Amino acid sequence: RPGSPLNFVAGLNGAFFGAYPETDPLLPAIEVGRLRARLREDEKANEGKIYEGAGSRFWRDDSLAQTALLWRRLLQFLEGAL
Repeated sequence: RPGSPLNFVAGLNGAFFGAYPETDPLLPAIEVGRLRARLREDEKANEGKIYEGAGSRFWRDDSLAQTALLWRRLLQFLEGAL
């Protein structure tokens, strides 16, 4: 599909980290699942998580518990990728 994240997996060089809000109308959970499956198939190092209860751009709001979890997981991911 044009514009689908699946179209870009083959061209990735390096690790992929994705954080998705549960209520993102542009990338529903089924698409996130397909993306994670494709990354595994192509043997790309990846981390992809849907943050329940989070809305669009939740990572900008430091008062949300999901944001704290995201930043903590990102640091762990980067430490493991280096």
